[in-house]
Amino acid sequence: MPEHYTKKQEKQCHRYLSKHMRIRIEQLVEGLLGQLCCRVKVGNGRSLSIGFGDKLYHGNTRLSDEYYGEWEIGSFQNNWRIVTTESIKHGGNDLVDNEQSFIKEIESLELGKITALFNLTDLDIRVEFGSKIIIDFMALSSDDDESFHIFAPNKVCADFVPYRGWKIGPSNAPWERMTVLVIKCVRGKLTL
Repeated sequence: MPEHYTKKQEKQCHRYLSKHMRIRIEQLVEGLLGQLCCRVKVGNGRSLSIGFGDKLYHGNTRLSDEYYGEWEIGSFQNNWRIVTTESIKHGGNDLVDNEQSFIKEIESLELGKITALFNLTDLDIRVEFGSKIIIDFMALSSDDDESFHIFAPNKVCADFVPYRGWKIGPSNAPWERMTVLVIKCVRGKLTL
């Protein structure tokens, strides 16, 4: 905010940013809903990435996958669990006898279309699929790092930081302080 803003002007600006961000997040998620899963990847440190929409082949032989989804969601941490109506099937911290079998089983999941994505709490994100599978991404650390991200078409990225809310910025450039809009989720509602 410019230093010369009065408290009233600052509140009006925050109200505008809050409404603007809420609309941008809702539009971003609306574009993702109904997209068919094209890729599930367990990465280093059991990070989890899920691709949706068209397969985008990148041609980089140094990367482990030959393509990414037009949309990608996930976490660079191992803070996730896969749930069905019956039980928790897998978790990022599961102790297993055979790591390769564990990864293969997760990467072969048939998730179908994404049907919902929402804040479960101020800390956690829930993603629901047409296959009745649910994946929760949970904050496990007190640092200010994102616990969930969405990479969207047109080089747009949204990050969720526990207790701080959502940020949207470019996926192909550094985020400038003033161009990053931040909102917070309180009891499932997005607010500033």
